[in-house]
Amino acid sequence: TGPIPPELAQLSQLWYLHLQHNQLTGPIPPELGRIPRLDYFSFRGNQLTGGFIHIPDLYVLHLDAIWVAPGQIEATWDDSGDPTASYEYSWSNGPILPSRGRESVATKWSDWKEIPATMLRAGEGVTITAELTDLPTDINLIRVRAGNRNWFSFAESVRLRSPENATSFWVPVRGSFSLSNAWDSDSMEVGYARIEPRASTFPPSAVAIYGLTKNGVRVTEAAVPATAATLAGRIFAEVDGSVRTGVAMANPNDETATVSYTLRDQAGVQIGSGIFSIGANAQIAKFLDEAPFNAPRPMIGTFSYATSIPVAVVALRGLTNARSEFLITTLPVAPLSSITHEEVVLPHFVDGSGWTTEIVLVNPTDHAIGGSVRFFGQGRGSSVAPLVPLTLDDGRIGSEFSYAIAPRSSRRLRTMNPAGVLHVGSVRVVPDTGAAAPTALVIFSLEKDDVTVSEAGVSSHPAGSGFRMYVESEGGSPGEAGSIQTGLAIANTGYAAVTVALELTDPQGHVVGPEATLQIPPAGQVSKFIYELFPEIAAPFSGILRISSRLRSPFHSRTTDLAVVGLRGRTNERGDFLMTSIPPINESVSPVSATIFPHIADGAGWSTEFILYGGTAGQPSMGQLRYFRQSGEPWFLNPR
Repeated sequence: TGPIPPELAQLSQLWYLHLQHNQLTGPIPPELGRIPRLDYFSFRGNQLTGGFIHIPDLYVLHLDAIWVAPGQIEATWDDSGDPTASYEYSWSNGPILPSRGRESVATKWSDWKEIPATMLRAGEGVTITAELTDLPTDINLIRVRAGNRNWFSFAESVRLRSPENATSFWVPVRGSFSLSNAWDSDSMEVGYARIEPRASTFPPSAVAIYGLTKNGVRVTEAAVPATAATLAGRIFAEVDGSVRTGVAMANPNDETATVSYTLRDQAGVQIGSGIFSIGANAQIAKFLDEAPFNAPRPMIGTFSYATSIPVAVVALRGLTNARSEFLITTLPVAPLSSITHEEVVLPHFVDGSGWTTEIVLVNPTDHAIGGSVRFFGQGRGSSVAPLVPLTLDDGRIGSEFSYAIAPRSSRRLRTMNPAGVLHVGSVRVVPDTGAAAPTALVIFSLEKDDVTVSEAGVSSHPAGSGFRMYVESEGGSPGEAGSIQTGLAIANTGYAAVTVALELTDPQGHVVGPEATLQIPPAGQVSKFIYELFPEIAAPFSGILRISSRLRSPFHSRTTDLAVVGLRGRTNERGDFLMTSIPPINESVSPVSATIFPHIADGAGWSTEFILYGGTAGQPSMGQLRYFRQSGEPWFLNPR
């Protein structure tokens, strides 16, 4: 990590310099061009910026391409000559394999072109700056010469002069890219961010983690996946005592969006409605009991919306605990355009020892729906996992509970465990024959010394046979202050035992350690932390975990579907265990070309961490992450 040390230039006998796939930042030191025997440069897979290298001969260079906008290039290099001399430049977007004073046949360079004197500016000392306005949008390398002297720079060291409200990203195959922002200010500012992948690469999967720190203590975290803009949706809504539901909507279009909304109670009766607008490229973030929504207090039901043009939406549930701390949880937005009648599997629930689980069901249709909710244990061996008897807060006792949901409304079931015995497993939501399946959510709550210290929401996702998700391991085991440990819960959606393969890669996409395997019983579940699955991995570690199923029977060989969720556990400064759900990426679901973080917050103790990773096997991703204020104006964040 950090900058490339210029002291490397003192290694006069160095001829091979391989620095691929690290986390190096800053410019390439120009001193490296003075190493007399250096024969090989390789800087691919870093985050380098700025700097041209003066090289007397051509050398082997392994470089990355980035997205460059024509007319927005400013190249700077050092020269001890006359700044009014004639300079020429050329560029390449082919393989960069020049060697020892001659170019290999694989290299494709443009013709040399003179830099007009009007585009040259002399800087301090021996710095020369040129604006190169006719470069293509896809380059690997720029070279500049005066007489027989050459300067080389790969595209990552060419500064993009605009826009300044953007961060360039490069996600290697099977790798990840992360950055965070924390503004040391007493005032909070909010906005949104767009992921703009380069047209020729696959879009990345992404998640943002919001965190709130008060008086030096991290009190809450919530993870929000990047989402596509849509025309309609529905969310579970609650405004009751210490609980408030908030909605953020980002309009990524160059025209105003008109939004109509409806509030309904659990009987499906309309209790509020209205119309408002979101300006071009603007955003709104409000609690439902605030204008323009003005929901009554108390209310439990749904919030439905429809827009004139697609907008990106996220919903957050806020709970003010007995210490007056504000805990946040992500709520799913139920799509109204895709209805399924299939069983829904929620891969994790926990009940007892301070934990309670709330099952939230949202009816995405205009018709009444019904079915049952079944709680399964983890299971053992080759036997089907057993049903687990639980007690609900409405007094019902059992392992299977029926539900009936009015049109456009919602229902919830909340566990309570008077005996304190810990139960862990999965949940199956089984719709009645011919009925649509509800959108399902699990909310975990942890109480410590009569204070709720953590809440985390886990949404239902399509089952699949291959997933990827971001994982971390830092500090000690859960319970030790300062530790961050990602866990995962995997539920077997079938009724035959399954083997699950786990492969870990670092941010550069390199496989780390041997593959791990898990055996999951029929209809069973397994939940483990990463350090338990890969005990040989040294902390701190962050990277990508790939999860794939392998089912083998005497009659055929095939995969079976899994339901998966990631759970990041953080032990804060006072020993509270904070849990945040990390959504996995289903490899069988096609990636969306443009996604948005509908809400980001900065200042007044709030921070946002952005994590981008490849959800498509064998495909890198590159592009820009751009930030906007609520007004739609560029937001000049500086995440690192």
